[in-house]
Amino acid sequence: ERGSFLKGYWQLNDGEGIVATDLVSGNDARQVSSGPVWDFDQTRVVGPSGLRWNGRNGFIHWQFSSADMTTFFAGPATNYNWTLEFCATFDMESGETTVRDQTVLWTGSNATNPSPIGIRVVSNNLVFYYYSGGVLTTITNTLNLATYVRTRLRVIVSRSYTAANSVITFRIIVDN
Repeated sequence: ERGSFLKGYWQLNDGEGIVATDLVSGNDARQVSSGPVWDFDQTRVVGPSGLRWNGRNGFIHWQFSSADMTTFFAGPATNYNWTLEFCATFDMESGETTVRDQTVLWTGSNATNPSPIGIRVVSNNLVFYYYSGGVLTTITNTLNLATYVRTRLRVIVSRSYTAANSVITFRIIVDN
């Protein structure tokens, strides 16, 4: 159920084209660089379709129609709690033994520090990046992605904020 507190909700199951429809506020995202292809295999996606990463260092750069989303994952000066959740299925070419390094999600235009979140495959593991207040935090999930090739994985990153601290949680669940 989507509550009134949501800033945006993109199912990423549009099935065609380069626009991800925002079901909450009309803040549609347009793909402005090369990336994955639509996948309709119901063993790998949730809903009618999803995005398939071909293991070719691909990425998507989404450009939102509203500047509001660039500040949504804001730093410690704001009291936002947020959750980013998506399903991903990784693949390998014949003869490969690890999932290739690639960017799955990256916000902003700085290749070193996201503005403020990013997720990459690095050395066969998923790594989450959070840049806030001039500090880059990285969390590595040592799942060994090669073990889960062609398996649907649910990736969940959340931030819980209180006046005392901000806690980032990064989880990956094998989604059967």
